[in-house]
Amino acid sequence: MQIIKLAKPERHYLIALAVLAVGLYFFELGRLPLIGPDEPRYAEVAREMYVSGDWITPRLGRIHWFEKPALLYWMVAASYHALGVSELSTRLSVALAASFGALLLFFFGWRVRSARFGYLSAATLLTSGLWLGFGRAATFDVPLSVAMELALLSFFWWEREQPLSPEVTAAPRHEHRAWWVCCFAVGLAVLAKGLIGLLLPAAIIGSYLIVTRGLGRIFRHPRLLLIGAPIFIATASVWYGPVITRHGHEFINEFFIAHHFQRFLSNKYHHPQPFYFFFAVALLGSFPWSLHLAAGAWRAAKQWRTLLTAPTERLRLFLWLWLLVPIIFFSFSGSKLPGYILPIFPAAALLIGLELERWWSQPPLLTQEEFDGVTSHLYLEELKHWTDRWLRRMWLGIGTALLLLIAAAAVGWRGAQELNANKSAVGVVVAITVAVSLTYCHLLGVTDLFWRRTIFHDGQVWTHSRSHILTIPSGRTATLFLPFGLMLILIVAIHLLLPGLGALESMRELSRTATQAARPGERLVFYINNEQSINFYAPDLPLRDARAELVTTMDPAEIAALLEIQSAPSLLVIALERWHLDVIYDERLDAQILAKQERVKPERGLVLMRVWRRKQVSIQ
Repeated sequence: MQIIKLAKPERHYLIALAVLAVGLYFFELGRLPLIGPDEPRYAEVAREMYVSGDWITPRLGRIHWFEKPALLYWMVAASYHALGVSELSTRLSVALAASFGALLLFFFGWRVRSARFGYLSAATLLTSGLWLGFGRAATFDVPLSVAMELALLSFFWWEREQPLSPEVTAAPRHEHRAWWVCCFAVGLAVLAKGLIGLLLPAAIIGSYLIVTRGLGRIFRHPRLLLIGAPIFIATASVWYGPVITRHGHEFINEFFIAHHFQRFLSNKYHHPQPFYFFFAVALLGSFPWSLHLAAGAWRAAKQWRTLLTAPTERLRLFLWLWLLVPIIFFSFSGSKLPGYILPIFPAAALLIGLELERWWSQPPLLTQEEFDGVTSHLYLEELKHWTDRWLRRMWLGIGTALLLLIAAAAVGWRGAQELNANKSAVGVVVAITVAVSLTYCHLLGVTDLFWRRTIFHDGQVWTHSRSHILTIPSGRTATLFLPFGLMLILIVAIHLLLPGLGALESMRELSRTATQAARPGERLVFYINNEQSINFYAPDLPLRDARAELVTTMDPAEIAALLEIQSAPSLLVIALERWHLDVIYDERLDAQILAKQERVKPERGLVLMRVWRRKQVSIQ
């Protein structure tokens, strides 16, 4: 195996990526409490796995919970073992995986094209909005995406090294190592999120081999499947073998039938979206690089014949298939969530990296006097080419800056209210975003357009002064600057805005209050709406059904019926502010308000109550 030696530029690129990863993914990673429907549940399953020492059977509230496979639970439980149970350790392994995904892009881009291309692609991935959001949360989508990324990059590297002639079948013993890595990574993807970890890579690779007429390369080497399949099966069987042996039909019915086939074929889990939903997610999830991805798509559409037939365009073809196949597949799903297409973003980052690399180089420099003496038609044509490229880059850059300014305006308009932040903190974030946007525009050369006017028009170069150097700026400085400008914006926003958001959206404090207030044998139920963060902060307090879901009553009569069968004379009830009076004024019940949690919208605030049957004289 060839050892990669890092020259000085490559070391600088790696250092820059390390700084970006630390600032974007690890700065105050544990400051925000666990929020949302998924993160608290996954964290609690991992905690119970860690505490019990049973690394095979996932449990939520000590009840079997077979919604997802074990890879994320193992990652989080390992963090708990090393660092203790906390919000930081819950998210740490996923942040490391997201950063590793960027590192993979750097080394892949370096080997197939240039270190510069690898850096631009990796920096794009680190700063893409959806990858960043999921990379700072404990969810299954990042482990799946990184495992798929490793599989697909390994496949392309393997395919790239294969001889084109079918007569050439002999190969060195180490030639297929990338293929073995691909098979291992597909097994990891199945461990990360089930059958989709096999289906998506197979569909992408199969589509590419069909388009390029390369299926024969697989069948010319029977050992690819004879050895690759056992590698995949052995990797996936590390968990699937023991869990199926132990739980049989219970696991198969819940994991495969309910959470694979029914989730795809129906709206059982209430996530309907229109057919075009994932196309919009791909563009918006690439923010702030969305326009660069759109420009790459436009160029690919114009050059589609070349893209499909030219051997030099194989990388771009493979990346577009990687991006489009999952989008089209999930567009037919009855349930749609943004995280379903997170695996496409490494491909999107590489495509954007191709666009950014085209901006990097710079044309020759001439003084105005030197240019006056140039009569070469070839030079004029070359200068026009560079000027046209500069103008396209400038408009894309202005569009990117406008996207940042629109985001800043949205934060300034609604941030104080929606994020529970003071106006001065919001103002600081907005000001930094505006400063980054304007600096980016300046580095792109927008000021040259409006002040120096070094543009090519009707065969001439126009300038205010005959003495300055005639130059068309490259995109190098601007492209290097923007990821670090985005990192600065995010660091300030996390430090100033997230504390208020956590106080509003997490049940951490209310859960602790409920735990302290609970009497012996007293349990907790929800009324109409439930909040999943209680799974992590007070996992033993709520009542659960047979599938480990939180018991959520829809009528005061259901609360009264639960009181009849509970050993304790009272129940704790959490209800939204808008609904809690239904319980208080019900003629069958008496209630005492114990605590409240305010939220941005008053009607979405939470109320913690103790409830008992009215016929009781005393609850002591």
